Amino acid sequence: MATCGTGKGGSDLVRGIAINIQQDVKKQADDEGNVGTRGESNLKAALKQAVFGPTLENKPEIDDPCQLQKGTHTNATDGNKDPCKDKSTDRFKVGERWKPADNGEVEDVHKEVLLPPRRLGMCTSNLENLNTNNTGFIAHHYASHSLLGDVLLTAKEEAESIIKQYKNASDNDAKCRALKASFADLGDIIRGRDLWSNESGMKEIETKLTSIFKKIKEKLTIGSTYKNDSDPYTKLRDAWWSQNRDQIWKAMTTCGETENICSTSGSGRTSGPTGSGHPNNRLGHTGSTKSRPRPAPAPRPPRPPRPSISGSSSGGATSVPYDDYIPQKLRWLTEWSEWYCKTQKKHYTDLVGACEQCKSNTTCNECTQCKAKCTEYENFVKEWNEDWKKQQEQYSEFYTKATKNGGSTTTGDENLKYLYEFLSQLHTQNTQKSGSASSGDPYGSAGGYINREAPKNICVGQTIFCNESNAKYVFQKTPDGYDKACNCTDPAAKTKKSSVPTIKCTGHKILDAAHMRHHYAKTQMETNSIDKGTGESKLKGDLSQATFKSGQKLNKDKICELDKSKHTNDKRGESQRTKGPCQGKGGKGITDEKPWAPQNSNASSGNEDVLFPPRRLDMCTSNLESLNTGYPGLTGNDVNHSFFGDVLLTAKEEAAKIIELYNSQSGSQSGAQIDDVTKCRAIKSSFADIGDIIRGRDIWSNDTGSKSMEEKFKTIFKNIHEKVDGLKAKYPNDTENTTPPYKKLREDWWNANRDKVWDAMKCDKTITCGATPLDDYIPQELRWIDEWSHQYCNQRKKLADAHLDIWIFMFWIFVGFDFEILIFLIFVGFVI
Repeated sequence: MATCGTGKGGSDLVRGIAINIQQDVKKQADDEGNVGTRGESNLKAALKQAVFGPTLENKPEIDDPCQLQKGTHTNATDGNKDPCKDKSTDRFKVGERWKPADNGEVEDVHKEVLLPPRRLGMCTSNLENLNTNNTGFIAHHYASHSLLGDVLLTAKEEAESIIKQYKNASDNDAKCRALKASFADLGDIIRGRDLWSNESGMKEIETKLTSIFKKIKEKLTIGSTYKNDSDPYTKLRDAWWSQNRDQIWKAMTTCGETENICSTSGSGRTSGPTGSGHPNNRLGHTGSTKSRPRPAPAPRPPRPPRPSISGSSSGGATSVPYDDYIPQKLRWLTEWSEWYCKTQKKHYTDLVGACEQCKSNTTCNECTQCKAKCTEYENFVKEWNEDWKKQQEQYSEFYTKATKNGGSTTTGDENLKYLYEFLSQLHTQNTQKSGSASSGDPYGSAGGYINREAPKNICVGQTIFCNESNAKYVFQKTPDGYDKACNCTDPAAKTKKSSVPTIKCTGHKILDAAHMRHHYAKTQMETNSIDKGTGESKLKGDLSQATFKSGQKLNKDKICELDKSKHTNDKRGESQRTKGPCQGKGGKGITDEKPWAPQNSNASSGNEDVLFPPRRLDMCTSNLESLNTGYPGLTGNDVNHSFFGDVLLTAKEEAAKIIELYNSQSGSQSGAQIDDVTKCRAIKSSFADIGDIIRGRDIWSNDTGSKSMEEKFKTIFKNIHEKVDGLKAKYPNDTENTTPPYKKLREDWWNANRDKVWDAMKCDKTITCGATPLDDYIPQELRWIDEWSHQYCNQRKKLADAHLDIWIFMFWIFVGFDFEILIFLIFVGFVI
């Protein structure tokens, strides 16, 4: 069983070894590279000296990598000048399991290693197709400079590809880690120790690089270590990388959208294996005078700090990381754990959302939904645990061999050789640091390594990789604290005596009351609208049957592909309609600082003094306010489905706006990062308000937009009442004259479609908000009190020093004198 160990190892140890190796290689390259005319090692290439194409005429003499153009500044053959040509455009999918290489694409010793999708899709097409007969590689001393030109182009385009593909636009830490991972993999490719070495494109790169470094060796004045280096010139390539890595990192972090990614992320500022500080700020580790680590070297004085690489004219560069001197397999191990945790977070959050009511009671009304999420979680863990076991076994094998043989090996595989020697030094230095090998080696298992070296706070709830008996073990099939919930019993399965669920006291009385109200509403909907032939409600919308003004169609399950310019019956002019439901709405409705205020005459009768959430006032309902009820989609037999499409569009865009606004606020003013719980709370509030709008019970009913919606809905629900077969007989008392018009029909319509509306609000996969909430069955004023209190607490926390205790008094005044809310609270106590 993998344990965590009791030694005192930490990320400084791994990082310190990597730093020392890098400095040793750089020193040797400085000493034996000989000083050229620029006062630097001859192995230090200059972009300004690069030559592209068959003649010396294409020597652009640019020195900023951001100016490199993929169609011009490359020695790749025609048709292959784009580094990202034929490469994957979707490398960062949460939930995608890593796979081993196809047969023969890696050496046999690596055949069980899981390859990152990021690595498999790296933008290296130009390097794979270099024309080594071009002038830049054969004339004079240009080979080193011309090679740098294409490597910089690869680095720049790879970085831009990462930023473009990354799904979570606000997670600069994760983007920075991906940039560092590709930077390090590019370093392994150049140095001839990339693990994916037998893939056809990588074999081409290796052939090209061997030819180019042969020319570099012949043309440059360099020391004996490199002069005596033979095919494939790994020592020379190692030295060349050490001299030019700063320029390559600059190309990845100062151009276009990549600028400032790492300088504003935690990964670009903090300690750890992916940090960027100088070793003098870390441990005084010992190093080796060779290009690889060796155990227990002699101590040496610290070197003076080197400056960070300067950025572009607008800044943005960060100190060069040391990830490229951590063995590739160890880097990929921590990278895999990050993607496991991202997937675990999604499944865990779904489970928690579904099992909230079941956690404290084995009999609960959401048991079926909860059990389904528990099964999903267990299946996910089982699948990924198989991948984890393979990696554990590999790590154990490598670590054991490294510690027993002092890092020495007879293998000719550069990747494995470097790994053994690095692990040997890691073991030796950790033993020296902890004072005893018997104290338990924290790096003795893959789980121990991950617990110390992987990014923190990505897995949720279950966070420990290295102790299977720990309740927080990441591969535990049922999350800690949810055994009771995942073994719950649905009360409907215990008794058939009553269709009304028996509500137990769970500590969530408001939710219990809301659940009861939802149960009654759902029962009413099923009684009134179920089609006996299909078993489905006739009121359920179907996107595939919707008719939109544009004539565009959409598959039934493609909710998240709803396009605000195509899938609507909005009658506004094209310039406004294509901007969607949020056009004309305010942009700061979720800001904590924005005051709540009564809407007076715009509120429904009796609610003139109610304080309104700015979020509600700015909700994205412009399309619903502007529906053309004369369009065929809203007058024919498919009226129900067409209306359904516009409601989903409203929900989708409203949630997207909430996330966008919160992301734009993160880090501003208070400097706090706005968490997913806060975003989800706002999305749930808007979901419930959409429900009130549809059912005609929204408090904000007298402003121009709301009155327009109500008029549209009256016509639309009249058409649904008349056009959908059998509904007239089921809703005989629903007319234009009821209050609100078609009251029962609207209530049932919402109940039939609320789950899909919630799905539309979950289209943004950067956060996970769980199962359909019950907020829409809690009275609007009561919800708003809860929402106000959360915003008050957030603002109170920010302004604690101002002693704004008067707000507490105002809050209780507001609650205490709202008669309707007191009545509801009495009702809650009664039903419980």
